[in-house]
Amino acid sequence: IAAALGAIAVKVINPFLNDWIAPPVELSKDAHSTPYDPEKSTDIMEYPDMGFVREGQQVELNMGLTFILQQSFPRWFVTLLQRYEARNSNSNEIQMKRDYESKNVNILDARQRDYLKFDEAGFAL
Repeated sequence: IAAALGAIAVKVINPFLNDWIAPPVELSKDAHSTPYDPEKSTDIMEYPDMGFVREGQQVELNMGLTFILQQSFPRWFVTLLQRYEARNSNSNEIQMKRDYESKNVNILDARQRDYLKFDEAGFAL
């Protein structure tokens, strides 16, 4: 009986906590539904925010509990965990500023280039 009552409580409480602590994000349908137009250039030139590890630096990646628990815990619990981890991650931000540098890069749309071969580009269209 206790297990059944616990399951019912979870079934009722989780949706409430999801809406209260971690409300769903409303995504604009227009923002991502632009169809590909071959007449327009989709190249991104001089993109300034691509991060690279500085030469000679070694970087360690710490995923944290959020990464492990994200699939198996309710959305409200993961949101609370992310808030807690964000408060304790200031040292990681300082470390990243020291170990990484931003460079301008060009991102070219391969769909507009017929001359690319798999051996040169690493992929085939």
